[in-house]
Amino acid sequence: MKDEAQVATFTTLQALMWPEFGICTERELYVCTEGAVALSDTRHDIHFATGGEASFATWFNLFNLEKWQRECDLSSLVLTLEGAGDFELSVFLAPSNRSWDLVSCEYVTLSEDAAKEGRLRVDLSHLLQQGCAEGVLYFALRAMGPGHLVGAAWQTQDAPKRQPQLALAVTTFRREAEVARTVKRFAAFREQSWMKDHVQMIVTDNGRTVDLDPPEGVSIVPNENLGGAGGFTRGLLEARARGASHCLFMDDDASIHMESLERTWMLLAYATDPKTAIAGAMISEQHRWAIWENGALFHTRCLPQHMGTDLRNKSEMIAMENLATWPPGRCRIPFMAAGGISPSRWTRPGTSPSPFSCAAMMSASRWPMISTFSPSTGWFPSRKALPRRKARRLGTWTCAAIWPTT
Repeated sequence: MKDEAQVATFTTLQALMWPEFGICTERELYVCTEGAVALSDTRHDIHFATGGEASFATWFNLFNLEKWQRECDLSSLVLTLEGAGDFELSVFLAPSNRSWDLVSCEYVTLSEDAAKEGRLRVDLSHLLQQGCAEGVLYFALRAMGPGHLVGAAWQTQDAPKRQPQLALAVTTFRREAEVARTVKRFAAFREQSWMKDHVQMIVTDNGRTVDLDPPEGVSIVPNENLGGAGGFTRGLLEARARGASHCLFMDDDASIHMESLERTWMLLAYATDPKTAIAGAMISEQHRWAIWENGALFHTRCLPQHMGTDLRNKSEMIAMENLATWPPGRCRIPFMAAGGISPSRWTRPGTSPSPFSCAAMMSASRWPMISTFSPSTGWFPSRKALPRRKARRLGTWTCAAIWPTT
């Protein structure tokens, strides 16, 4: 892991996400401001005048303490802030079905001269104790004078348990323009990311019409038109052949913040179970503040869960995130999937579906995927190609699903 992801002994689990034109610019999904506060989307900088307030109780910037602790068994956690000025810093823990707790409220000074890096770290490791790590964390700032914030991250001093190798499997059929845009964005991200050596993209071309000179880290695989299932199966087989430990399935029209890949890598690197699988939610393209699907049930047809949830509404959004915290079996939901798959593909005749028979479908690491079509974000390969795993619902991103390749 490179220095950008790991500073001294502190590893960033989740950094701030910012609005991005073409993906999502609903500011209230990233930061909620009040008073004299100005935000720069391009410089990733928030400027405050006296009394200005900013809260990160938002869809993209919550930290799901309960999921991280249950799945990764963390022993240390810090909140790191970068910027300048004097602030009141408040950290809240929002559990399910009871009052939210103000776990820390301090007067802090961010100094650009401090250790020549302007970082302030607040130790929150005590929240990892048994019985405390329930709910989601967020922080808020109130400016005591002029100041600015250029970054924040949830970090740990724990060492990662493994170094995942991710492969993004994209299936396309005669949608050359969409594929070209996706490849361009991925290549730009990969070139500047610390995880460059840990991620690749495999485009399965079912129409055999993609004419691209693939950049480093991208492979174009001509394939017979076997539909979505056949395309993703081919992508999985190619990922395994190229040494990937996990395969992420995406449609060619899906859009994500590329930083979501870094969050996913971190969760897989720290997960106590090496067979952990991740799946995501999806936001409507028409109204990018609304959930299209955050998990689904199958009973003769696909029944998207939480459709229409307003992600700008803090209470509504946090309630949904807390509902998505537990694995399907704990939620007493018999079968869940992201979209486009029948339970019969996962069960033998005369048997009942396992409560853990599908990874997706309940959300994973706060990624929004924007899709121009249906809630079906991908099809799953056959049982032979993709063995059934004990799947985990890990958070909230927006993509199809990510599975171990072995």
